Amino acid sequence: MFRFLIKPLLWTGAAWLLLPESATNSRASTGTAMSIFLAANLLLNSRLGRNLEEVVADCVVQVWHRFGLRMIMGLFWFVIDLFRANLGNHRAADVQRR
Repeated sequence: MFRFLIKPLLWTGAAWLLLPESATNSRASTGTAMSIFLAANLLLNSRLGRNLEEVVADCVVQVWHRFGLRMIMGLFWFVIDLFRANLGNHRAADVQRR
């Protein structure tokens, strides 16, 4: 059900949002939506679509393993350092006022 209905519907919705407003307001909009849905369904469920999906998923997993945790930890420590620097600036300003 997910492969044949939900996934093509998601791509159809994304393509629908990219269409110009004149194409989505006409009487033929139902036919346009059905055509996009059928094309997405055929593309995603073909051998080429499944192979492309697997390659993209493998790339995403490799990039996540390579950079994901390091980036999150780097961003975490960057935010901590920003707060420490800001706190240090406030303490120095308090000392100068006294």
